[in-house]
Amino acid sequence: MDEKLTPREVEIVQMVAAGWTDQEIADRLFVARQTVKTHLRSVFRKTESKNRVCLALWAIRMGLVEVERQVG
Repeated sequence: MDEKLTPREVEIVQMVAAGWTDQEIADRLFVARQTVKTHLRSVFRKTESKNRVCLALWAIRMGLVEVERQVG
């Protein structure tokens, strides 16, 4: 990743990794859904992620989110 993510982009990545929809993110951040989509386009470009699943995996690898482990 050559370009750093902004604090807002990191926040959105964390929400995507948690499984939130664009509308849920928009509602939580008090912004328009289109604003979330604009941030995501930038994030996908900066992280070279093809989709939300790849982005979530990238976030885990980068330590932006923790994976909860459940014991049987």
